[in-house]
Amino acid sequence: MAFHSVIYFTGDGLQSGGGGFLGVDLFFVLSGFLITRIVIERFEHDGEKGPGRFYLRRFLRLFPALAVVAIAQFAFVAAVWPGNTSRAAGDAAAVLFYVANFRAEILLGHTWSLAVEEQFYLVAAPLLIVVLKRRIRPSVAAIVVLMTVVAIFMWRFAAYDGFGHELYKRTDMRADTILIGVLAGLLWPQLARKNWRYVGLAGLALLLGAVLTVERDTSILYQGGFTIVAIACACAVIAAAQGSIPILGWGPLVAVGKLAYSLYLWHFVVFELVYFSGAAPLLGLPIAFSISTALALLSWRFVEGPALRLKSQITRSPGGGVALGEPTQPQEA
Repeated sequence: MAFHSVIYFTGDGLQSGGGGFLGVDLFFVLSGFLITRIVIERFEHDGEKGPGRFYLRRFLRLFPALAVVAIAQFAFVAAVWPGNTSRAAGDAAAVLFYVANFRAEILLGHTWSLAVEEQFYLVAAPLLIVVLKRRIRPSVAAIVVLMTVVAIFMWRFAAYDGFGHELYKRTDMRADTILIGVLAGLLWPQLARKNWRYVGLAGLALLLGAVLTVERDTSILYQGGFTIVAIACACAVIAAAQGSIPILGWGPLVAVGKLAYSLYLWHFVVFELVYFSGAAPLLGLPIAFSISTALALLSWRFVEGPALRLKSQITRSPGGGVALGEPTQPQEA
């Protein structure tokens, strides 16, 4: 999942200009694909028949680092701007309960995408397990997913009134992007039989072109653009899963991927502080990135690492219990 994390950080970290925000769409597609495959494989090979352990693994992977950032943000505001303590407490609660996308002008605004994803899986994971338990054919499930994607596309198209800001972070307006990833995950055994290298490269090229040219409130995004971008992302994801694009397995990208979740969480806070300090961009950018990297390393060492070791023990233990053997090194991001 290192590539998933790299794209997650890159996409949301580039929101300062252009269409870098579209990287979040790639993250959503990747997430839908990977989670679908994980749930299917654990159901088929490990006999995991319920969503409980799925939610526990996600909690251990995502929540500890998120909680540290939310608490740190609250403590900083309480110390420096005590008059805003109430607002900071409300923001922290919204982040920790994964409803940040419903709160306007939130301090940790970049956590909206985490909220959308968790709200989606609160419904989607149990439904996927029902599909597996009832032995519903993947092709049938895929048709239902495709129909849902079309319905959300039409809903977003009809709801757009020239101002997309109110729609951008709504789960009902963004779930189709994750569902396109789910669709790829359901059909993966069939899709994997073809070589997706050139289709995947074309998808990456389209995404890059959109990043360089599209602004967030561009009307075309709400009139089919988000759907086209998601399909392009799905092509890239399938190719990456095949190993058809070797550059995506490049060592430095993999290394960054291990820190990317913490980098994503911390960079927004650090960059905002550096920005408000009045530092010149040429000086502020390397300073902010260096501080963000240092905080991410600390998070990986003292927060994510221990949580991932516990997650690995739970995953590998037979019968759903927590194994008490030697801790394993976290490999899955």
